[in-house]
Amino acid sequence: MNQKAAEVRMIYSQRDERVVAIADLECTVQNLEDDQKDAVTSKDSLGKDLAAVEQAIKAKESQLQTLLSKLASTKDKEAKVKQRYCTFLRPHLTL
Repeated sequence: MNQKAAEVRMIYSQRDERVVAIADLECTVQNLEDDQKDAVTSKDSLGKDLAAVEQAIKAKESQLQTLLSKLASTKDKEAKVKQRYCTFLRPHLTL
């Protein structure tokens, strides 16, 4: 009878160990699932942020092109005014 009681205690002990191991695995799985959900949420958020930044870059590039066009036009006008001014002054300058 003693041997049978020892076997029963061993079986219950093994069962308890397995229950603990299963609970640990369930916790690990739950943590991994939570981490995966967080990663997906973070990825989605970063994707939206990236899209917003890319849109802002496109807007700034458009503004830059407009400014560069205005700058080129202003430089052309300035060069023409300088040329006219120099042409006007040359006959009046006597050395």
